[in-house]
Amino acid sequence: MRPLLARFLGLSFARAFGALANTGALILVARSVGANDFGALAVILSVLAAVAGVLGLGMPAFALRAAVLGRQQAVGYAIALNLYTSAAIVAIGIAYGSLTAEPLLVVGCLALTFALEKNSDIRVGLGTEFGRAKLVNAVLVFRGVVPLAFVGGALITDRASVDAYVSGRLIGAAVAALVLALSIREWRVIWRRPRDGSLESLSGLAFSNAAGAVRQIDVWIVGLLSGSAAAGDFAAAQRLVAPLSLFANNMSVVAMGASARESMTRARRAVRFTGWSAVAALAPAVALAALSPQIVSLVLGDSFTEATAALAWFIIAVPPLATLPVIATILQGRGLANAVAVNSVVMTGLFVVCVVVGAATDGATGAALGFTVATWVRLITMLAISRKLTET
Repeated sequence: MRPLLARFLGLSFARAFGALANTGALILVARSVGANDFGALAVILSVLAAVAGVLGLGMPAFALRAAVLGRQQAVGYAIALNLYTSAAIVAIGIAYGSLTAEPLLVVGCLALTFALEKNSDIRVGLGTEFGRAKLVNAVLVFRGVVPLAFVGGALITDRASVDAYVSGRLIGAAVAALVLALSIREWRVIWRRPRDGSLESLSGLAFSNAAGAVRQIDVWIVGLLSGSAAAGDFAAAQRLVAPLSLFANNMSVVAMGASARESMTRARRAVRFTGWSAVAALAPAVALAALSPQIVSLVLGDSFTEATAALAWFIIAVPPLATLPVIATILQGRGLANAVAVNSVVMTGLFVVCVVVGAATDGATGAALGFTVATWVRLITMLAISRKLTET
C-alpha cells in the first residue's frame, strides 16, 4: 500500500504542478487576447485533442496492464502502434489546417505537440509502475512549465502570446518525449502483431478511449453554433476547473496496475468508495460555484464576464469528472473493458446532444449545463456497471 500511495502522491504533485503551469499559460493568453481570439485557439486545441484521443486507442492503459501481467510482446507492439498513430495525428492536423481558415503553422505545430505528448504518456505509466517515478515526475513538471515560461516572457517583451504558447508547448513536449524514450527502454518496439491473445482487451479500451475523446469537441461545437467569443468563454471556464480533476487522472494511472492484481471484492469496494466520494463532494462544489463571479473577475478579467455561469456549471461537474476515470480504470483492469466501452459510446452520444442543445439555446452557459448533466448521468451508469464485478 505504501509504494502505491507514494507513486500516487508523487504523480499527483508532478501532474498538478505541470497542469497548473499549463493552465496558467492559457489563462495569461486568454487575458492578453480576449474571448474571441482565445476562442479561435481553443477550437484548434479542441479538434486536435479529439483526434489525438481517438487515435490514442487507450494505449497507455493497455501497455501498463500488459506490462503488469508480463506480456512483453504486447507492450512492444503497443509502443510501435503508438508511433503509427502519432504520425497520423500530424497528418490529420496538417490536413485540417490546410482545409480551414486556421493558421497552418500553428495547427501543424500543435498537431506535432499532441503526437509527442501521446508518445510520452505511454511511458509515463510504465515508468511510474516500474521504478522510474522520479524521472517521470520531473519530466511532467518540465513539460508543463515550459509553455508558461514562454508566455510570460512574451508578455514581458510585448510579443504574441499565442505564438509563444504554441512554441513553448512544442519544445516542452519534444524534450519530454526524447528524455522518456531514451530513459525507459526496457521494452523494445515490436512491429508484428502478437498472436498470443494479449490484444483481446485492446478493442474495448480503444472504443472507450475514442468515445471519451469525441467529447473533446465540445469547444468546437460551441464555436460552430455560438461563435468564437462563446467558445472562448466556454473554454476559459473549462480550463479553470481542469486542475480540480487532476486527482482522477493521476489515480487512474496508478489504479490500472493495482486493479489488475486485486480481488473482485476489493475492486468493487474501491468503485463504491469512489462513487460516494463524488456524491459527498457535491455540496462543497455547489458552495464554490456560488463564487464564480469573483473567480472569473479575478482570474480572467472583465472581458470574460459571460463565462461566469458556465464556470458555475463546470464546478458542479467536477465531482463526477474527478471520479469517472478512476472507476473506468478499475473496471477495465478487472475485465470489464467492453462494458465500459459500450457505456462510453452511449454516453458520448448523450453528451454531444446535451452540448449541442445547450449551445444552440444559451451559448456557453447552456453548453456547460449540458456538459454537467451528461457527466453526472454517466457516473450513475458506471456505478451500475460495477455491479457486474460479482458476476465475472
